[in-house]
Amino acid sequence: MKIDNFVLPKNTLGNRFKCGIKFIPERTLNKYLDYILFVVKSGHKGEEVYNLCFKRGNAFNNLVFSQKSLEEYICFLQNVYNSTCSDNLNIEEEFLVKEGQKIVISSLNENYLKLCSVKEGIGASFRVFFVLSKEELGEYLLALNAFCREKKIIKELEKPNKPFLRQKEKESLYLNTIYILLNEALDRKDKKMFEVLSGEIKKLTK
Repeated sequence: MKIDNFVLPKNTLGNRFKCGIKFIPERTLNKYLDYILFVVKSGHKGEEVYNLCFKRGNAFNNLVFSQKSLEEYICFLQNVYNSTCSDNLNIEEEFLVKEGQKIVISSLNENYLKLCSVKEGIGASFRVFFVLSKEELGEYLLALNAFCREKKIIKELEKPNKPFLRQKEKESLYLNTIYILLNEALDRKDKKMFEVLSGEIKKLTK
């Protein structure tokens, strides 16, 4: 899976969109048009909200999360990922984003899962899905988890009387977050997640 982090400059899209992560699974037909996009933006009341967009060609589902629902979604992903580590071949789990919107993860075989966004319409439902390997599900979980942890720490540091963070400091903070997750994987004896995290650390420390 290709994962790209990005930050939007000020005055872009009305200052509402801030930063995000783009996920391009390996098993996609068009790596330019098919992707999952996670974006942080400012809500109408100034609060941060999170968009998760599943896009394939001209079809897309856009789901909006609050901080609380995003954290619940990450816990959901962690539970599903843990199930894959136990070689469960009958995974069929769903996460309700809000009424009429959900994300469903189901196992296809021992190596691959289907990650599907669902929006209920009048008399029908609209689905956009991707096929992920177990390792890609772990990478997807890792990226969202690390992002949320980093945001929490940065928010704390950016409170009044806290020093301003430079880009290098933010990168260092992200790396430290990865090390925390690595230690947790060691505690759980989660070999697959340990390998994913180790690979991420290698990329960051080149």
